[in-house]
Amino acid sequence: MTVDVRHSLPPRHSRKGQLDATIEQIKLDYADAHEIHVIYSESETNTALDHWPDVLAVFAVKTTLADEDAADVVALDADKQARLQSVFWGIQQNVSYSFGEWLDKWMEDYKKMSLKASTYYANERMIRTHIKPHMGDIGLKKVSPDDIQLLYQKMTLAGAKPATVHKVKNIINNAMEQAVKSRLIMYNPTRATVPPKMEQSDVRVFTPEEQTQFMTIIQGHRLEPLFCWP
Repeated sequence: MTVDVRHSLPPRHSRKGQLDATIEQIKLDYADAHEIHVIYSESETNTALDHWPDVLAVFAVKTTLADEDAADVVALDADKQARLQSVFWGIQQNVSYSFGEWLDKWMEDYKKMSLKASTYYANERMIRTHIKPHMGDIGLKKVSPDDIQLLYQKMTLAGAKPATVHKVKNIINNAMEQAVKSRLIMYNPTRATVPPKMEQSDVRVFTPEEQTQFMTIIQGHRLEPLFCWP
């Protein structure tokens, strides 16, 4: 008998321990099942965890629980490496970019045709000015949340506004998301970073004198009815 179990993923910060507990509960609930397939309802594919440490945990549990083929997942031989590679989406081990090289490829191959020219060149300027000087030489697979967080801090100390830091964060995040989809990295480190809080801009309303002046100016304009009320 094969059993499909729909499992709702807990929040990232609360998954430690819950994954093992869930697996143990499934084993108890379906003790007579020959095979158990867990369907993760929040996963992009519904058949696998999207967060690679969780995938590793599942792999470890499945391997060590096998009665006939129990194995130590710490000591990786060629066979276990192949099994891990299969679990981790067949990541392309032979492709190696620096983060700067990947940003160039991502912009040219994935963004040039989808962005307005002004947006494309604004993003290219952000990459050239803020990202590459600090992170361009780091290997794509080696970029960590700490590397990105340090960039936020350096930009803030240099006087960059929070809005600018958020734009840089969005560029890095989008580039990393594409790297995950392209199977170049296993997870997006930007998800674990915390950009500075956005500034609240003060909203100034017209004074009575300014309102009177404005209403006088728009008299007869086709948009005047939008600003008039009974």
